Amino acid sequence: METQSKHTNYNYKRIVIPFKAKLVENIRLLPKSERYQRLKDCGFNVLKLNSSDVYIDLVTDSGSGALSSAQCGHMLMADESYVRPDSFFKLESTVKRIFGFPHMHPVHQGRGAQQLIDFLLVKPNMIIPGNSQYSTVVADINLKASKTVDCTIEFNEDPIFKGNVSLNELQKVFEMYETNSIPFVLITLTCNENGGEPVSMRNIKSVSHLTKKYGVKLFADCARFAENAYFIKNYEDGFKEKSVRNIILEMFSYFDGCIMSGRKDGIVPTGGFICVRDSILYEALKKPLYIFEGYFSNGGMSSAIMEALALGIEEVTDEIYLNHRIQQIHRFGNLMKSFGVPLIEPFGAHGLVIDVRKFFPNIGPEEYSANLLCVEVYLEGGIRLLPHEKPPVENDRFEYCHINIPRRTYSFEHLEYVADVIRTVYLNKRLTQKGLKKESSNSEPLKIDFSYNE
Repeated sequence: METQSKHTNYNYKRIVIPFKAKLVENIRLLPKSERYQRLKDCGFNVLKLNSSDVYIDLVTDSGSGALSSAQCGHMLMADESYVRPDSFFKLESTVKRIFGFPHMHPVHQGRGAQQLIDFLLVKPNMIIPGNSQYSTVVADINLKASKTVDCTIEFNEDPIFKGNVSLNELQKVFEMYETNSIPFVLITLTCNENGGEPVSMRNIKSVSHLTKKYGVKLFADCARFAENAYFIKNYEDGFKEKSVRNIILEMFSYFDGCIMSGRKDGIVPTGGFICVRDSILYEALKKPLYIFEGYFSNGGMSSAIMEALALGIEEVTDEIYLNHRIQQIHRFGNLMKSFGVPLIEPFGAHGLVIDVRKFFPNIGPEEYSANLLCVEVYLEGGIRLLPHEKPPVENDRFEYCHINIPRRTYSFEHLEYVADVIRTVYLNKRLTQKGLKKESSNSEPLKIDFSYNE
């Protein structure tokens, strides 16, 4: 059912909301004068604001989701024994059933799993191809004196599955380098660095066939596995009648292993795991697991978190939940579009991406336009977004602003408020002629100081 809303050119589509609030957290919007002072004290860098300074925090969907009452109840019943607690076996059996891998190790979060794989398999001067990787993945591989190769398709190559790996580019990597210098191919589901765009089943299957041809392992970085499966079900031919659970099993059947951050589609504040098919690799992982993460039956997690994670990956694969999750974001995106805000389309799985070049057409990236947008949105409404600069491609640098939506945390009324704040900034500031200038020599995002370029 669609009806015309109070917003011009915006159609409301009824969505079933599969939860209600049982516990709430009070949030407070600071007066505008205080918000300005907080920005000034932080060098006009929103990433240096304290969370108490922020009214609505959309800098990440990682670890910021709301636990269900069932998760909280299971946490209270957790077996906190250090050695072989029942909570570990509950997580292990759930992961094996949903993901289909025979072996699982728990870790404190996704980057712990990445570190274990890299410790064992990545040596100096190696190449790890795939689609666009998380910045932390790239950093860890670079620390091992190796590098990643981004083989993501061109953005306009597929209308929906823009996280796909280019088979031609991957083939070139295999032809250019010895296969013993390629420890594995890594596909991120969904592709975080280009806005949470999904990867198709057909592409996963094709990449799997290519890696098998060259004798190279294929791993998934699958923090948003359920959201990726939702896109396959709803947008890829041949999957409409299949359940999300069956799609997930098929999806992972093409991989040799996966690394998982529970902070996203596990809907927990911390935790994760690593899965593999190879029993020899599983045994080899135990030593670095014990050194870097913890005992094999906790991986640095409390049993309470293992209980919540086991239930979280059950809840996130519920199709009514997934439909609400994705449709809430797309409804929010359509509202923003009706206000004229320039967005990257199609909308991804975990948030929206503002095209800052179109938002501020008179300001170039050399004046930190994405950071300026974040500053203006915080000043106008106390909202924190994530500035994102994509490295230059043929001398063209892209500036984006990510709006990451935590799971089950904010109502659509919150998102309407966000849309109205961004709309106000767009109407009042889009023709601004001056951006920001850097006041510190430090290039780390959490340490940079800015000022207005008067």
